[in-house]
Amino acid sequence: MEAQGKGKKRGRTLFSFFKPSASATATPTPTPINEVIAENPSNVDVEIVENQFVEPISKVQRVEIDLNTLERDPGIRIPIWQHPVNLRDDIRRAYIKMGPYQPKLAEYPRTIYGSQTQPRRFQYSWFENFRWLSLQACALRGHDESPTSSNRGNFIEMVRFCGRLNDNIGGIVLEKAPKNAKYTSPTIQKEVLHILADRVRRTIREEVGDAKFCILVDEAQDASNKEQMSIILRFVDRFGILTERFFEIVQVPNTTASTLKKKISDVLSRFNLSSANLRGQGYDGASNMSGGCNGLQALFLKECPYAYYIHCFAHRLQLALVGASSKEVSVWLFFSKLSTIVNLIGCSPKWHTELHSVQAIEIARMVTSGERDTGRGINQIGNLHRSGSTRWSSHFDSICSLIDMYGATMSVLQSIVEEGSSISLRGEAAGSLIVMESFDFIFTLCLKPLISNYISVLVGPVLLILLLVQRCYYFATNR
Repeated sequence: MEAQGKGKKRGRTLFSFFKPSASATATPTPTPINEVIAENPSNVDVEIVENQFVEPISKVQRVEIDLNTLERDPGIRIPIWQHPVNLRDDIRRAYIKMGPYQPKLAEYPRTIYGSQTQPRRFQYSWFENFRWLSLQACALRGHDESPTSSNRGNFIEMVRFCGRLNDNIGGIVLEKAPKNAKYTSPTIQKEVLHILADRVRRTIREEVGDAKFCILVDEAQDASNKEQMSIILRFVDRFGILTERFFEIVQVPNTTASTLKKKISDVLSRFNLSSANLRGQGYDGASNMSGGCNGLQALFLKECPYAYYIHCFAHRLQLALVGASSKEVSVWLFFSKLSTIVNLIGCSPKWHTELHSVQAIEIARMVTSGERDTGRGINQIGNLHRSGSTRWSSHFDSICSLIDMYGATMSVLQSIVEEGSSISLRGEAAGSLIVMESFDFIFTLCLKPLISNYISVLVGPVLLILLLVQRCYYFATNR
């Protein structure tokens, strides 16, 4: 009997639980839960609630967007993250093709400035006069700005050019200006910038008022290998709105807890922000920041026992994602091989140059054959990205860069095998070539972006603390 009962249970199909409709074209009627349970009795006690039905699963409608009718005004267009996930890259490329957009109103409001009696208003023609350097992404400073230099930098050369066009301007700028009012010295320009920055900080200080506040601190090295520490204030303003303001960036000689504590205290005291009003600390999980005895958070807790420390959730999320991916042996091997390939290409400027040359030839060939789209910012020559140990997004960028430069990378590795400076370098390059041509590596290389894209959809909004719950809920319910 038991054997027959077990066989009968294994032989059940979908129609044992649901009755087929009379017609395939008829609208399916919901099946009451009590009928389903009656046909499938079990030892589990299930409470039957009257008038409950199994609702049919609704089909997800495919959304189509006309890329030629996208709204270009940055102030009123829909943010990229609100578009369907599978269309975001196409929409982003469409905006890149369109180029920068500056809305021009037919008439701007009039405003009275200072003691003027006649109101003035903005003219849209002024846009063309002041955006050249920023639009072209040109550096303002020059390597040699002395009067005898043939090229004194973009800013000074632009001033000279304007002076040649207008005699009134040419008679009062640069060498013809008063020696104490040229405003071209790096010291004077930095002083002006510091004055403007202090005015912004005083405005932020007025926003804080006498309210309690929290500090968010992180440090990193800049391009010159100098340690920079950023300070952000988090507080509730007088309107009851939770606000975050970037307050200052400070250069520190080292990253010990005592040094960071002194620099932060100096900044707070300079703007009359008492540490007694400190109610929270947000740092990463490094020992100099989170140490319970001599860490930065412990030093502030000694002064203010209510300044509770919270490990940055964004940093914890990144560590969790990186740690989870490294638990799988195949994934760990993939990223280990990927790091080896990136290190081989980046070990010498010679291979960097060859990578760029091969990539330029390959892009030109693909554009000619129609395999690549054309447009501003699409077919740029780049480098292989290195994946970081604490940033999940860097893993995704590293994979995408290798996919985009797969052919060029193979060509450079072949050159290293033939022209490498040492036998070990040539051997590593030969091994990397074998790995890149293996099925497992190519399959993982193509699969990881699909998985990482879905993860990044939720990770990206989590990093935006003010929209943490709203955006994650939006992405989860609209997938």
